[in-house]
Amino acid sequence: MYKHLIIVLLCALGSAQLYAQGSVSGRIIDENGDPLPSATVMLTAKSDSVLAAFAMSNSEGNFKLSTVDQGAYFLQVTFLEYEQFNRDIEVGKKAGELALGDLTMLEKSTTLDDVEITDERIPIRIKGDTVEYDAKAFTTRPNSNVEDLLKRLPGVEVDQDGNIKAQGESVTKILVDGKEFFGDDPKVASKNLPAEAVDKVQVFDKMSEIAEFTGIDDGERNRTINLALKEDYKTGYFGNVMGGYGTQERFEAKANINRFSETSQLSFLGMANNINEQPFSIQDYITFMGGLNRVLQSGTLRGGGMFRGGGAGNIGVLSGTGQLGSGINTVGAGGLNFNQDFGKKTTLQSSYFYNYLRNDLTQRSTRENILEGSSFLTNDTTSSQDINHNHRLNLRLNHKIDSLSELLLIGSGRYNLTDGVSSNDINSLTGAELQNRSRRDELTAGDLTNLDSRLQYRRKFRKRGRALVVEGTAAFNGTDQEIDLQAVNTILLDTFGTFIDTLRQDQQADQSQLDLGGKISYTEPIGKRKYLEFNYTHQESFIDLNKDFFNVAENGAASLDSLLSNRYDGRWRYDQAGANFRLVKKKFNLNLGLNVQRSALDGTIGLQDTSLNKTFFNVLPSLRWRWSPSKASRMRFNYTARVNAPTIEELQPVLDNSNPFNLYIGNPDLEAETAHNLRLNYFFFDMFSFTGFFASLNATYTQNKISQATTVDSSFRQLTTPINVDNDLRINFNANFNTPIRALGVKIGLTPTVTYNRAITFINDVENPTNRLVSGGEARIENRKKNWLDAVGGVRLSHNLTTYAIDADMNQTFLNTTYFADVTATFLKNTNLNTRFDYTVYSGGGFNDNVSVPLWRASLSKTFLGNDRAELKASVFDLLNLNRGISRTTEINYLEETRANALGRYYMLSFTYKIISVGKKR
Repeated sequence: MYKHLIIVLLCALGSAQLYAQGSVSGRIIDENGDPLPSATVMLTAKSDSVLAAFAMSNSEGNFKLSTVDQGAYFLQVTFLEYEQFNRDIEVGKKAGELALGDLTMLEKSTTLDDVEITDERIPIRIKGDTVEYDAKAFTTRPNSNVEDLLKRLPGVEVDQDGNIKAQGESVTKILVDGKEFFGDDPKVASKNLPAEAVDKVQVFDKMSEIAEFTGIDDGERNRTINLALKEDYKTGYFGNVMGGYGTQERFEAKANINRFSETSQLSFLGMANNINEQPFSIQDYITFMGGLNRVLQSGTLRGGGMFRGGGAGNIGVLSGTGQLGSGINTVGAGGLNFNQDFGKKTTLQSSYFYNYLRNDLTQRSTRENILEGSSFLTNDTTSSQDINHNHRLNLRLNHKIDSLSELLLIGSGRYNLTDGVSSNDINSLTGAELQNRSRRDELTAGDLTNLDSRLQYRRKFRKRGRALVVEGTAAFNGTDQEIDLQAVNTILLDTFGTFIDTLRQDQQADQSQLDLGGKISYTEPIGKRKYLEFNYTHQESFIDLNKDFFNVAENGAASLDSLLSNRYDGRWRYDQAGANFRLVKKKFNLNLGLNVQRSALDGTIGLQDTSLNKTFFNVLPSLRWRWSPSKASRMRFNYTARVNAPTIEELQPVLDNSNPFNLYIGNPDLEAETAHNLRLNYFFFDMFSFTGFFASLNATYTQNKISQATTVDSSFRQLTTPINVDNDLRINFNANFNTPIRALGVKIGLTPTVTYNRAITFINDVENPTNRLVSGGEARIENRKKNWLDAVGGVRLSHNLTTYAIDADMNQTFLNTTYFADVTATFLKNTNLNTRFDYTVYSGGGFNDNVSVPLWRASLSKTFLGNDRAELKASVFDLLNLNRGISRTTEINYLEETRANALGRYYMLSFTYKIISVGKKR
């Protein structure tokens, strides 16, 4: 009875509400009676000034505001270079349309000597799948870069290391007027281009190249930002140069010069510093500092894009002070980006970039290793210096043969040269009792070469949707490396006393891989907005690995150690065929696919005279669905299945005892992983209230997950081998909510995140299911009007909980909290005072103690000369001189704390000069 009564009341209220609603219409014209399209019409309630309705006039100047409640309103109409139109209106109780007729707007009549013309701007527009921000509506300080602009845009996040997220997803590329800028690294553009050159910031999901050509959406998208430049900046040159020097011999220098015309873009970037500022992504940092130096200890060879990366796929959560990498980094970089339109048919996009990186590191790590029913500690004291030189070249050439076909050539190359020296002292203990010890000194030298090319022919046919794509690929990867190792290993044996082993080795490795492949795809329309695509891919990889270990005697004589040395010669190939059904509607897109893949590995282990022969057969379904119920909201769901084959090192039954405390042997019985990935995204942004909500849910379930089994003896020497396990699950959720609170003059943002991982390892033949839950996020508040004061503050949380099935007493939990505030005040028109304070608290939990790290930075800058061309800045880093390089990491079978040398307090004086001559056609 009560349920029916509630329904009746709701219906009555709804009927009353509908009865009390009407609409407001009219036509916007100028003094000559001509319509004004795209005029902004806003209706606000007189009682509280809340926005009630919003519209834009159409091409005929007409507008209509629907479902307006009864009451008194204030009507406001704005249009560029016209006086604002205002009128009081009343919407009556009776339903119907309030027709206002023609509303005439008057042109602004001003005298430039005494009147400043300001434009009414719409900060954000939703254009289909694109969120477009008007850069002028988001104030930045003089000489700000694009990264500073992005930080002010609702729904866009930039973390401490410069990584960018838009609407909850990572941005993989930044384009400049639709063209690449120094390849795919978004940081190069965000950290170097000036914010004042940008007219619009367009955030969108970039379709695949084939979908862009054919016009048929295949559901593949990558989050991308396009920087639409102001018209003046599309012709002429602009940029700036900066130099600074400070105490502790700290220095920083930057230069970026851009020369643009209607048909070309030429940009130069250069920088050098020793204050841990990098112009490249963290992926490059990992490649430089760790990838090449570990070739001899771990296998990372890939075949045909199908070999999985090393490791068991564990999740590690790193918490630090926001400095990229550990230690003190000295950086030098420079490069050229050149884009050219050769007429209407041929375009070239190219870039060359060079990086120099020297890392000086002193650190101490304490790791608690989890065993069944117990644990042991490993202390590692490291001192190292690594020097890396990296060259990168990117090329993209597109030629339109005719209106229906085109050729695309994409090429890239990388050459990396590294030298390093390191010293390690590693102790394993139970409680305070030493069990073993290793002292290692290494000299490392090596180089890495990577070449990749793709040639693609695309053809559309007269019948819409019919298309043919033929593609050929070729790639080469090669590394050469040498390590001079000296080690003293001490093992304390209960029965036989102390065993000391002195090792001197010359380790040499070279490996090469040649990849050749081809793909053909044909799409046929089968009805209205329905398409069927057939595809076939073949790829082969030829792999050659030589690893030689030479034992060096006291007199310097070297002899080959055949037990450690290794030879491998093999071929990896796979064939994949499938079909995709596509349904493309105005508001939604559906893609259903089914692929069948057969892959095979044939190889020979030379010194052992054994062979490896593996064959994998997989059925791989896929589903992509996109729905846009309105311009303000959209939803996306993706399901894909992927095969990850084991690496060569994981398959070879060859014992690697180069480190006698950490032995490794491959497993020839490994099966390939099959990873099932589901992704759900939701986007909503109300451009009337500037309220946005973005959410993303990702889940990956892996069959035959390649994990590891570890055996630990009484002296804590470990033998690890890869194995297949089931039920590996990883779930990640993140969201972003932001909205203004107009009454307080602020806007708030909430970014919750949750990551769950269920993984399985084996320790001493005991299965060890491990559950990890990492939850937290960020809450921030900032002022809306930033004419003279720009203030933001908030808190970031990361709570880590790890539970072990083998022993609940080993469960670990800890909380990291960072309070932050960033305030900039502008006074005397061209003077800026900035202060930023981060206070990070690392709770004890499974670690020994609580640690607090306050980091306070401040600067005072003044711009002068015409158009703020010059800036003088005095700054101080770590004002309290309490910065510490600390990180805490948990994995599925250990937790670790690392403390490294970090930048301390220094003062710096810098000068920046803006170079600009734009708007001149040549």
